[in-house]
Formats: sequence, C-alpha cells, structure tokens
Amino acid sequence: MHSYEVVMNMDFTKTAYIKAESPEEARLLAEERERNHQKTLLKSGYSIGDVDIIQVEECVHPNLKKRADKVARVQHAFRERERIYHAGD
Repeated sequence: MHSYEVVMNMDFTKTAYIKAESPEEARLLAEERERNHQKTLLKSGYSIGDVDIIQVEECVHPNLKKRADKVARVQHAFRERERIYHAGD
C-alpha cells in the first residue's frame, strides 16, 4: 500500500453575522475574523486562500441582530482569551 499527498481546492460560501458601523467595516471584520481562524484550519490541513465578499446587507430581522450580538460577544471573549494566553510569549 502506498501513501499519497492529495491537495484539493474546495470553494464554499459562509454567512457571517457581523456587528459593525458600516458595510465597509463589516467586510473588513468578516475577512479579518476568517483569517484569524486560519490557525485552526492549518492544524487540520486547510489553508485559506482568497476571501471574496459576495454581499453585505444590513440585518433587520430581530433574531439575526440578537445572533450578531451574541457572535460579537463570543468572538471578543475568544480574542481576550488568546491575548491573555499569548501575553507571556
């Protein structure tokens, strides 16, 4: 039995709920958060390539707004935990 390395290029679409002051800021934050997640992806053998923003529109549905708030709080907590964890590096 032989071993082979297979490199695959897979495209996917992801919807992110971002709390921002403007559509431009939402674009930047979405890409930044996705790229920050790359560390985890690299450990799994993935590498993020180009990030193409397809559309940005304001959330008007109350449940989506609640979800965006929750996601923002979780991401902030994660960044703080990472900052504290890596403070001694």
